[in-house]
Amino acid sequence: MIKVSICGECVYMDANGWEGDLAGPMPKPTPMRFLDGFLISPDETDHDCGGHFSWGSCNGCGDTSGGTRYCYLATMKEEN
Repeated sequence: MIKVSICGECVYMDANGWEGDLAGPMPKPTPMRFLDGFLISPDETDHDCGGHFSWGSCNGCGDTSGGTRYCYLATMKEEN
């Protein structure tokens, strides 16, 4: 498992998918594009990371604008 820091759009995309009628048009950069093929889950061991402001880029989409980042754990999906 690897630790990743992702933005709110990537959290939303992972939880719900992206339904344009409900969420609006797909934002740029595309949420979760760098974590395609990974399973992610909140990092329950990192109690300082329930959402914090960061200028660091999002590991899910690469967004470099400042905003809230959430700590998640990522692991590769197994191939069948």
